Amino acid sequence: MKIFNHGYDKHFNNYLQAYKETKPDLFFCNYIANEACFDLALKLKKPVVGYASSTFPTRLDPVIGCHVNMEKESFYNRFICAIVQPLRLHWMFRDYLNHINPRRAEVGVSKSNDFRERANILFLTNSFYGFESALELINRNILDGVILSTVKFNESELPSTINLSTGEVIPTSNLLNNLHPHVYIMKYAPQFAILSHENTKVFLSHGGVSSCHESIYTATPMLVLPIAFDQAGNAERLELAGMALKLSKFDLKIDDIISKVVKLLSEESFKRNAKRLQVLAKYNSKRKYRGADLIEMMLNMAKYDGIRNENDELEVNIESLLRCWITPDSRMGFFRRNYLDVFGAAMIIALALISGFYKVIMFAYRKWVLRSRNSQNFPRTKNE
Repeated sequence: MKIFNHGYDKHFNNYLQAYKETKPDLFFCNYIANEACFDLALKLKKPVVGYASSTFPTRLDPVIGCHVNMEKESFYNRFICAIVQPLRLHWMFRDYLNHINPRRAEVGVSKSNDFRERANILFLTNSFYGFESALELINRNILDGVILSTVKFNESELPSTINLSTGEVIPTSNLLNNLHPHVYIMKYAPQFAILSHENTKVFLSHGGVSSCHESIYTATPMLVLPIAFDQAGNAERLELAGMALKLSKFDLKIDDIISKVVKLLSEESFKRNAKRLQVLAKYNSKRKYRGADLIEMMLNMAKYDGIRNENDELEVNIESLLRCWITPDSRMGFFRRNYLDVFGAAMIIALALISGFYKVIMFAYRKWVLRSRNSQNFPRTKNE
Protein backbone atom coordinates (compact mmCIF):
# COMPACT_ATOMS: atom_id res chain seq x y z
CA MET A 1 0.00 0.00 0.00
CA LYS A 2 2.93 2.36 0.55
CA ILE A 3 3.51 2.56 -3.17
CA PHE A 4 0.14 4.29 -3.67
CA ASN A 5 0.82 7.20 -1.30
CA HIS A 6 4.53 7.46 -2.11
CA GLY A 7 3.99 10.67 -4.08
CA TYR A 8 1.28 12.24 -1.91
CA ASP A 9 3.30 15.32 -0.89
CA LYS A 10 4.57 15.89 -4.41
CA HIS A 11 1.11 15.57 -5.97
CA PHE A 12 -0.49 17.77 -3.32
CA ASN A 13 2.04 20.57 -3.92
CA ASN A 14 1.69 20.22 -7.71
CA TYR A 15 -2.09 20.49 -7.48
CA LEU A 16 -1.77 23.45 -5.12
CA GLN A 17 0.56 25.23 -7.54
CA ALA A 18 -1.85 24.55 -10.41
CA TYR A 19 -4.69 25.97 -8.32
CA LYS A 20 -2.75 29.16 -7.59
CA GLU A 21 -2.08 29.62 -11.30
CA THR A 22 -5.56 28.87 -12.65
CA LYS A 23 -7.99 29.53 -9.73
CA PRO A 24 -10.53 26.87 -10.77
CA ASP A 25 -14.08 26.87 -9.39
CA LEU A 26 -14.36 23.09 -9.57
CA PHE A 27 -11.96 20.16 -9.07
CA PHE A 28 -12.04 16.99 -11.20
CA CYS A 29 -10.24 14.14 -9.44
CA ASN A 30 -9.53 10.65 -10.70
CA TYR A 31 -10.59 8.10 -8.09
CA ILE A 32 -7.64 5.71 -8.03
CA ALA A 33 -4.79 6.58 -5.61
CA ASN A 34 -5.44 10.30 -5.92
CA GLU A 35 -6.16 11.39 -2.35
CA ALA A 36 -4.06 14.54 -2.80
CA CYS A 37 -6.58 15.95 -5.28
CA PHE A 38 -9.61 15.30 -3.05
CA ASP A 39 -7.79 16.56 0.04
CA LEU A 40 -6.76 19.81 -1.63
CA ALA A 41 -10.35 20.47 -2.70
CA LEU A 42 -11.46 19.81 0.88
CA LYS A 43 -8.82 22.12 2.32
CA LEU A 44 -9.64 24.93 -0.14
CA LYS A 45 -13.38 24.32 0.34
CA LYS A 46 -13.97 23.82 -3.36
CA PRO A 47 -16.59 21.57 -4.97
CA VAL A 48 -15.08 18.38 -6.35
CA VAL A 49 -16.24 15.73 -8.82
CA GLY A 50 -14.64 12.28 -8.77
CA TYR A 51 -14.53 10.04 -11.81
CA ALA A 52 -13.43 6.48 -12.54
CA SER A 53 -13.51 4.04 -15.42
CA SER A 54 -15.05 1.36 -13.21
CA THR A 55 -16.29 0.82 -9.68
CA PHE A 56 -13.92 -0.21 -6.90
CA PRO A 57 -13.74 -4.01 -6.52
CA THR A 58 -15.53 -5.05 -3.33
CA ARG A 59 -16.79 -8.60 -3.69
CA LEU A 60 -17.70 -9.19 -7.35
CA ASP A 61 -14.42 -8.95 -9.20
CA PRO A 62 -11.69 -11.36 -10.31
CA VAL A 63 -9.12 -8.92 -8.92
CA ILE A 64 -9.89 -10.28 -5.45
CA GLY A 65 -10.44 -13.86 -6.58
CA CYS A 66 -14.20 -13.68 -7.15
CA HIS A 67 -16.41 -13.38 -10.24
CA VAL A 68 -18.61 -10.65 -11.68
CA ASN A 69 -21.60 -13.00 -11.45
CA MET A 70 -21.89 -15.21 -8.36
CA GLU A 71 -25.26 -16.70 -9.28
CA LYS A 72 -23.96 -20.24 -9.80
CA GLU A 73 -21.16 -20.21 -7.25
CA SER A 74 -21.14 -22.49 -4.21
CA PHE A 75 -22.05 -21.33 -0.71
CA TYR A 76 -18.37 -21.43 0.25
CA ASN A 77 -17.31 -19.16 -2.63
CA ARG A 78 -20.18 -16.74 -1.98
CA PHE A 79 -19.29 -16.61 1.72
CA ILE A 80 -15.62 -15.91 0.93
CA CYS A 81 -16.48 -13.17 -1.58
CA ALA A 82 -19.27 -11.55 0.45
CA ILE A 83 -17.67 -11.66 3.91
CA VAL A 84 -13.99 -12.60 3.94
CA GLN A 85 -12.70 -10.65 0.93
CA PRO A 86 -14.36 -7.30 1.85
CA LEU A 87 -12.97 -7.61 5.39
CA ARG A 88 -9.56 -8.41 3.91
CA LEU A 89 -9.75 -5.32 1.69
CA HIS A 90 -10.71 -3.10 4.60
CA TRP A 91 -7.89 -4.50 6.71
CA MET A 92 -5.40 -4.04 3.89
CA PHE A 93 -6.41 -0.41 3.39
CA ARG A 94 -6.14 0.32 7.11
CA ASP A 95 -2.38 0.17 6.65
CA TYR A 96 -2.76 2.48 3.67
CA LEU A 97 -4.72 5.03 5.71
CA ASN A 98 -2.27 4.79 8.61
CA HIS A 99 0.51 5.84 6.25
CA ILE A 100 -1.37 8.63 4.52
CA ASN A 101 -3.18 10.29 7.46
CA PRO A 102 0.07 11.71 8.98
CA ARG A 103 0.84 13.28 5.60
CA ARG A 104 -2.64 14.79 5.56
CA ALA A 105 -1.98 16.33 8.97
CA GLU A 106 1.24 17.89 7.67
CA VAL A 107 -0.63 19.80 4.95
CA GLY A 108 -3.54 20.78 7.18
CA VAL A 109 -6.15 18.27 6.04
CA SER A 110 -8.27 16.31 8.50
CA LYS A 111 -7.66 12.58 8.55
CA SER A 112 -10.09 10.12 7.02
CA ASN A 113 -10.69 6.54 8.10
CA ASP A 114 -12.60 5.57 4.96
CA PHE A 115 -10.57 4.25 2.02
CA ARG A 116 -13.48 5.10 -0.31
CA GLU A 117 -12.52 8.78 -0.17
CA ARG A 118 -14.59 11.53 1.41
CA ALA A 119 -18.34 11.17 1.66
CA ASN A 120 -20.95 13.31 -0.08
CA ILE A 121 -18.99 13.81 -3.32
CA LEU A 122 -20.42 13.52 -6.82
CA PHE A 123 -18.79 10.53 -8.55
CA LEU A 124 -19.13 9.75 -12.25
CA THR A 125 -18.45 6.10 -13.10
CA ASN A 126 -18.24 4.56 -16.55
CA SER A 127 -19.92 1.33 -15.50
CA PHE A 128 -22.14 0.42 -18.48
CA TYR A 129 -22.25 -3.28 -19.57
CA GLY A 130 -25.71 -5.07 -20.56
CA PHE A 131 -19.54 -4.94 -23.48
CA GLU A 132 -5.55 -4.73 -48.69
CA SER A 133 -4.16 -8.10 -48.71
CA ALA A 134 -4.80 -10.51 -45.88
CA LEU A 135 -2.74 -13.40 -44.59
CA GLU A 136 -4.14 -16.88 -44.13
CA LEU A 137 -3.60 -18.00 -40.55
CA ILE A 138 -2.25 -21.57 -40.31
CA ASN A 139 -4.53 -22.88 -43.07
CA ARG A 140 -7.69 -22.47 -40.97
CA ASN A 141 -9.43 -20.12 -43.42
CA ILE A 142 -8.90 -17.29 -40.94
CA LEU A 143 -7.97 -13.99 -42.54
CA ASP A 144 -5.61 -11.86 -40.50
CA GLY A 145 -4.09 -8.47 -41.18
CA VAL A 146 -1.75 -6.35 -39.07
CA ILE A 147 -2.01 -2.59 -38.53
CA LEU A 148 0.83 -1.32 -36.36
CA SER A 149 1.02 2.18 -34.89
CA THR A 150 4.51 3.58 -34.26
CA VAL A 151 3.78 6.78 -32.34
CA LYS A 152 5.71 5.58 -29.27
CA PHE A 153 7.92 3.16 -31.13
CA ASN A 154 11.73 3.06 -31.18
CA GLU A 155 12.67 1.54 -34.55
CA SER A 156 16.32 1.15 -33.55
CA GLU A 157 15.36 -1.52 -31.01
CA LEU A 158 14.05 -3.85 -33.72
CA PRO A 159 16.12 -6.72 -35.12
CA SER A 160 17.28 -6.42 -38.74
CA THR A 161 15.15 -9.40 -39.79
CA ILE A 162 12.05 -11.17 -38.51
CA ASN A 163 11.86 -14.96 -38.76
CA LEU A 164 8.42 -16.55 -39.13
CA SER A 165 7.49 -20.05 -38.01
CA THR A 166 6.97 -20.95 -41.68
CA GLY A 167 10.67 -20.37 -42.33
CA GLU A 168 10.16 -17.07 -44.15
CA VAL A 169 12.67 -14.34 -43.29
CA ILE A 170 11.39 -10.76 -43.62
CA PRO A 171 13.75 -7.77 -43.61
CA THR A 172 12.53 -5.33 -40.96
CA SER A 173 13.13 -2.41 -43.33
CA ASN A 174 10.53 -3.87 -45.71
CA LEU A 175 7.96 -3.79 -42.92
CA LEU A 176 8.81 -0.26 -41.80
CA ASN A 177 8.66 1.04 -45.38
CA ASN A 178 5.36 -0.77 -46.08
CA LEU A 179 6.89 -2.99 -48.76
CA HIS A 180 5.34 -6.16 -47.31
CA PRO A 181 1.95 -7.06 -48.85
CA HIS A 182 0.32 -8.14 -45.57
CA VAL A 183 1.55 -5.55 -43.07
CA TYR A 184 0.78 -1.84 -43.08
CA ILE A 185 2.54 0.50 -40.65
CA MET A 186 1.40 4.04 -39.90
CA LYS A 187 2.28 6.70 -37.35
CA TYR A 188 -1.24 6.94 -35.99
CA ALA A 189 -3.86 4.17 -36.01
CA PRO A 190 -7.14 5.21 -34.31
CA GLN A 191 -8.57 2.10 -32.69
CA PHE A 192 -12.20 3.17 -32.95
CA ALA A 193 -11.86 3.77 -36.69
CA ILE A 194 -10.30 0.33 -37.16
CA LEU A 195 -13.05 -1.35 -35.13
CA SER A 196 -15.66 0.51 -37.16
CA HIS A 197 -14.31 -0.88 -40.44
CA GLU A 198 -16.36 -3.68 -41.97
CA ASN A 199 -13.27 -5.87 -42.44
CA THR A 200 -12.59 -6.02 -38.69
CA LYS A 201 -14.23 -9.26 -37.57
CA VAL A 202 -12.58 -10.07 -34.23
CA PHE A 203 -10.74 -7.82 -31.78
CA LEU A 204 -7.89 -9.29 -29.69
CA SER A 205 -7.49 -7.01 -26.68
CA HIS A 206 -6.16 -6.93 -23.13
CA GLY A 207 -9.64 -5.94 -21.98
CA GLY A 208 -9.20 -2.30 -20.98
CA VAL A 209 -12.52 -0.61 -20.31
CA SER A 210 -12.17 1.87 -23.19
CA SER A 211 -11.39 -0.92 -25.66
CA CYS A 212 -14.35 -2.93 -24.36
CA HIS A 213 -16.74 -0.03 -24.78
CA GLU A 214 -15.46 0.73 -28.28
CA SER A 215 -15.84 -2.93 -29.23
CA ILE A 216 -19.39 -2.95 -27.87
CA TYR A 217 -20.22 0.29 -29.68
CA THR A 218 -19.00 -1.16 -32.99
CA ALA A 219 -20.46 -4.65 -32.34
CA THR A 220 -17.07 -6.34 -32.74
CA PRO A 221 -16.69 -9.73 -31.02
CA MET A 222 -13.63 -9.89 -28.78
CA LEU A 223 -10.93 -12.33 -27.78
CA VAL A 224 -9.68 -10.96 -24.46
CA LEU A 225 -6.33 -11.62 -22.80
CA PRO A 226 -6.61 -9.83 -19.43
CA ILE A 227 -3.34 -8.84 -17.81
CA ALA A 228 -4.12 -6.86 -14.64
CA PHE A 229 -6.45 -4.48 -12.77
CA ASP A 230 -10.04 -4.33 -14.07
CA GLN A 231 -9.31 -6.33 -17.22
CA ALA A 232 -10.23 -9.75 -15.80
CA GLY A 233 -13.60 -8.42 -14.67
CA ASN A 234 -14.22 -6.79 -18.05
CA ALA A 235 -13.39 -10.07 -19.79
CA GLU A 236 -15.85 -11.97 -17.60
CA ARG A 237 -18.62 -9.44 -18.23
CA LEU A 238 -18.17 -9.61 -21.99
CA GLU A 239 -18.02 -13.41 -21.95
CA LEU A 240 -21.20 -13.60 -19.86
CA ALA A 241 -22.84 -11.18 -22.30
CA GLY A 242 -22.02 -13.64 -25.09
CA MET A 243 -19.89 -11.41 -27.32
CA ALA A 244 -16.40 -12.48 -26.25
CA LEU A 245 -14.14 -15.31 -25.20
CA LYS A 246 -11.21 -14.95 -22.85
CA LEU A 247 -7.69 -16.32 -22.68
CA SER A 248 -5.56 -16.98 -19.61
CA LYS A 249 -2.11 -15.45 -19.38
CA PHE A 250 -1.17 -18.32 -17.07
CA ASP A 251 -2.10 -20.99 -19.61
CA LEU A 252 -1.67 -19.39 -23.02
CA LYS A 253 -1.61 -21.89 -25.87
CA ILE A 254 -1.55 -21.40 -29.64
CA ASP A 255 -4.23 -24.05 -30.20
CA ASP A 256 -6.52 -22.36 -27.68
CA ILE A 257 -6.15 -19.01 -29.46
CA ILE A 258 -6.85 -20.55 -32.86
CA SER A 259 -9.89 -22.53 -31.69
CA LYS A 260 -11.42 -19.48 -30.03
CA VAL A 261 -10.82 -17.28 -33.07
CA VAL A 262 -12.53 -19.94 -35.20
CA LYS A 263 -15.44 -20.07 -32.75
CA LEU A 264 -15.85 -16.29 -32.68
CA LEU A 265 -15.93 -16.17 -36.48
CA SER A 266 -18.08 -19.21 -37.13
CA GLU A 267 -20.79 -18.95 -34.47
CA GLU A 268 -23.37 -16.32 -35.27
CA SER A 269 -24.37 -15.90 -31.61
CA PHE A 270 -21.28 -13.79 -30.83
CA LYS A 271 -22.09 -11.24 -33.53
CA ARG A 272 -25.77 -11.27 -32.59
CA ASN A 273 -25.00 -10.61 -28.93
CA ALA A 274 -22.51 -7.91 -29.91
CA LYS A 275 -25.23 -6.14 -31.92
CA ARG A 276 -27.63 -6.46 -28.98
CA LEU A 277 -25.09 -4.79 -26.69
CA GLN A 278 -24.40 -2.19 -29.38
CA VAL A 279 -28.00 -0.99 -29.12
CA LEU A 280 -27.66 -0.66 -25.35
CA ALA A 281 -24.33 1.13 -25.69
CA LYS A 282 -25.66 3.70 -28.13
CA TYR A 283 -28.57 4.56 -25.86
CA ASN A 284 -26.43 4.59 -22.72
CA SER A 285 -23.81 6.78 -24.39
CA LYS A 286 -26.26 9.65 -24.00
CA ARG A 287 -25.64 9.55 -20.25
CA LYS A 288 -22.66 11.84 -20.81
CA TYR A 289 -25.14 14.68 -21.14
CA ARG A 290 -26.62 13.71 -17.78
CA GLY A 291 -23.11 13.80 -16.31
CA ALA A 292 -22.56 17.29 -17.71
CA ASP A 293 -25.90 18.41 -16.25
CA LEU A 294 -24.93 17.07 -12.82
CA ILE A 295 -21.63 18.96 -12.92
CA GLU A 296 -23.37 22.20 -13.93
CA MET A 297 -25.98 21.68 -11.23
CA MET A 298 -23.22 21.23 -8.66
CA LEU A 299 -21.51 24.46 -9.76
CA ASN A 300 -24.75 26.39 -9.40
CA MET A 301 -25.41 24.96 -5.94
CA ALA A 302 -21.89 25.98 -4.96
CA LYS A 303 -22.57 29.48 -6.21
CA TYR A 304 -25.66 29.89 -4.02
CA ASP A 305 -24.47 27.93 -0.96
CA GLY A 306 -20.87 29.13 -0.96
CA ILE A 307 -19.33 32.04 0.93
CA ARG A 308 -16.73 34.48 -0.40
CA ASN A 309 -13.53 34.66 1.64
CA GLU A 310 -11.24 37.67 2.10
CA ASN A 311 -9.64 36.97 -1.29
CA ASP A 312 -13.06 36.95 -2.97
CA GLU A 313 -12.75 33.22 -3.59
CA LEU A 314 -15.83 31.04 -3.30
CA GLU A 315 -15.69 28.48 -0.46
CA VAL A 316 -18.20 25.69 0.12
CA ASN A 317 -18.86 23.01 2.71
CA ILE A 318 -18.36 19.83 0.73
CA GLU A 319 -20.10 17.70 3.38
CA SER A 320 -23.38 19.62 3.02
CA LEU A 321 -23.18 20.87 -0.58
CA LEU A 322 -25.01 17.86 -2.02
CA ARG A 323 -27.45 17.41 0.87
CA CYS A 324 -30.43 17.50 -1.53
CA TRP A 325 -29.07 14.35 -3.23
CA ILE A 326 -28.23 12.46 -0.05
CA THR A 327 -30.98 10.08 1.02
CA PRO A 328 -31.95 10.09 4.73
CA ASP A 329 -31.19 6.38 5.10
CA SER A 330 -27.45 7.15 4.92
CA ARG A 331 -27.79 8.92 8.30
CA MET A 332 -30.09 6.41 10.00
CA GLY A 333 -27.74 3.57 10.92
CA PHE A 334 -27.96 -0.06 9.84
CA PHE A 335 -31.01 -1.12 11.90
CA ARG A 336 -33.12 1.97 11.20
CA ARG A 337 -32.03 2.15 7.55
CA ASN A 338 -33.20 -1.40 6.90
CA TYR A 339 -36.26 -1.03 9.15
CA LEU A 340 -35.02 -3.95 11.23
CA ASP A 341 -36.39 -2.34 14.39
CA VAL A 342 -39.80 -1.88 12.75
CA PHE A 343 -39.90 -5.37 11.28
CA GLY A 344 -38.66 -6.78 14.59
CA ALA A 345 -41.44 -5.01 16.48
CA ALA A 346 -43.97 -6.18 13.88
CA MET A 347 -42.78 -9.76 14.29
CA ILE A 348 -43.04 -9.53 18.09
CA ILE A 349 -46.56 -8.10 17.79
CA ALA A 350 -47.52 -10.82 15.31
CA LEU A 351 -46.12 -13.54 17.58
CA ALA A 352 -47.91 -12.00 20.57
CA LEU A 353 -51.21 -11.91 18.67
CA ILE A 354 -50.76 -15.48 17.44
CA SER A 355 -49.90 -16.60 20.96
CA GLY A 356 -52.87 -14.69 22.35
CA PHE A 357 -55.27 -16.17 19.79
CA TYR A 358 -53.85 -19.61 20.47
CA LYS A 359 -54.37 -19.26 24.22
CA VAL A 360 -57.92 -17.92 23.74
CA ILE A 361 -58.76 -20.78 21.38
CA MET A 362 -57.24 -23.35 23.74
CA PHE A 363 -59.10 -21.81 26.69
CA ALA A 364 -62.38 -21.92 24.78
CA TYR A 365 -61.65 -25.47 23.66
CA ARG A 366 -60.97 -26.64 27.23
CA LYS A 367 -64.17 -24.92 28.40
CA TRP A 368 -66.12 -26.63 25.66
CA VAL A 369 -64.59 -30.03 26.46
CA LEU A 370 -65.25 -29.57 30.18
CA ARG A 371 -68.83 -28.50 29.55
CA SER A 372 -69.35 -31.43 27.20
CA ARG A 373 -68.08 -33.86 29.82
CA ASN A 374 -70.26 -32.29 32.49
CA SER A 375 -73.32 -32.52 30.28
CA GLN A 376 -72.62 -36.20 29.69
CA ASN A 377 -72.08 -36.91 33.39
CA PHE A 378 -75.22 -35.04 34.51
CA PRO A 379 -77.84 -37.34 32.84
CA ARG A 380 -75.93 -40.42 34.04
CA THR A 381 -76.05 -39.18 37.64
CA LYS A 382 -79.74 -38.36 37.31
CA ASN A 383 -80.56 -41.87 36.05
CA GLU A 384 -78.68 -43.47 38.90
